[in-house]
Amino acid sequence: MRQGLSAAQALERLLQRDEEREIRQVALVDAQGGVAVHTGKRCVAAAGHLSGDGFAVQANMMLNEGVWPAMKRAYEESTGDLCDRLLTALEAAQPAGGDIRGQQAAGLVIVSGRRTEQPWRERLFDLRVDDHPHPVEELRRLATIRKAWLLFEQSNERLLAQQPDEAVRLFRQALALDPDNADLKFHGTAILFQAGELPQALVLLREVFASQPGWTELLPRLAAAGMIPNDPELLTLILDQRA
Repeated sequence: MRQGLSAAQALERLLQRDEEREIRQVALVDAQGGVAVHTGKRCVAAAGHLSGDGFAVQANMMLNEGVWPAMKRAYEESTGDLCDRLLTALEAAQPAGGDIRGQQAAGLVIVSGRRTEQPWRERLFDLRVDDHPHPVEELRRLATIRKAWLLFEQSNERLLAQQPDEAVRLFRQALALDPDNADLKFHGTAILFQAGELPQALVLLREVFASQPGWTELLPRLAAAGMIPNDPELLTLILDQRA
């Protein structure tokens, strides 16, 4: 596809060259939304695939043949961003029967689709759960945390762009997704301070210190390392929020 082939053309070429194609299961979606899918005849039953508008679902070693149709329905009927829709499709697989061997692992990778000089920043989600009794549930939890930090990054960008109100709005959205995250709360206070939201910043600091007392010892070290302003008055004000 990098050479200009469509998904169907690329998959055909791959299969022609692969002597083990009957044990392969693969799907390709090209930049125009074209979909090509292959499930080899020797893939372990129950195995199969379905495709839709710009997506495909695949499964093998399932308990029954109702799994991938359930995934397709869930994806098509779900709302939200791509992350939510993919997770919803995975979540639909288990009630439909799931893997005949039970549950163990799950993963999710989403990239922005942009080419930049910092390609690692375009890897929006890169999550995996290994050896867990409820891997998709755990994957959903990790994805929610990642969403919160993505919103936090956007909040910082708005602050740098001199849009403090928008920065605060985005940070509050992030905090709503992960309200017990002490690290997120602490870093968010810098946004609130700079946006003039002093009372709210102090409230969050009190919550951080109450849940993670170690932050009170860490603050002077961060200041000494230049990671936060080494302002004695500001540090005193912050540390005064200790219980």
